Amino acid sequence: MAQSFGHHPSSVAGCTKKLEWSVQKVTQAAQKLPENWEEQCEMSVSRKMYIIKEEDIPPELYANSDQTHVVYAPGNTLTWAETGAKQVSLVGTDKKQTFTVMVTVASNGTLLPFQAI
Repeated sequence: MAQSFGHHPSSVAGCTKKLEWSVQKVTQAAQKLPENWEEQCEMSVSRKMYIIKEEDIPPELYANSDQTHVVYAPGNTLTWAETGAKQVSLVGTDKKQTFTVMVTVASNGTLLPFQAI
């Protein structure tokens, strides 16, 4: 018979107490999908298939790009400190070192050079 994984609330409480963690307020909401997201995706794919076929667009000219934000020195105002601390200091909060990388792949599998912005 398979055993299921479980935990006792007191063991979780003991762990968070030992780590001196406490519950924090969420500061931003998660994104939500529209009700008809599946229909929108199907319509988007159909439009793209039609245009690619009718305009004879070669695979190497149809590309997908995405960009990602890269932080290499966060200028954050959050840090770890003892729960209940009245004063928490942090060095370097005035500077945030980041850049954006754009990645593009053609539908024939060609990975184009990254663009750092």
